[in-house]
Amino acid sequence: MERFLNPWFYFAPLPDPNFQFSKLTLGLGLLLIAAGILSHYYRKKKITDVIAKKILRPYPGRFITYGVLLLFLLGAREMGIPYVSMRIWWFVILGFFLYTFLGLTINYRKDYAKRARRLNQNESKGKYLPKKKN
Repeated sequence: MERFLNPWFYFAPLPDPNFQFSKLTLGLGLLLIAAGILSHYYRKKKITDVIAKKILRPYPGRFITYGVLLLFLLGAREMGIPYVSMRIWWFVILGFFLYTFLGLTINYRKDYAKRARRLNQNESKGKYLPKKKN
């Protein structure tokens, strides 16, 4: 436990090459990439709600980005590249991942309600405009 409190543990330029979670990390990276591709397909083909489509637009790309970053960090760790394979980068990526997707889950309802209200206001203003000619 004492080594986790030592900053050298996180900022060591070349961490211990005995990484026990290589297969798990590889699987998680590939799972994130597959989730990004599947969520892109699902958003395009299955979701019919315009507001939900717009809110969820950036997230398939972010899934893929985090998966590729995870695989890149795993490759750097396995090859023993100094400074790129530091443990701190894993925590930075994890922090950004949690910030992104917890922000989505927390703010989805508020953002959806705000956009729906704005859409209703725009529709109510549109009834006074002249009709479009075909």
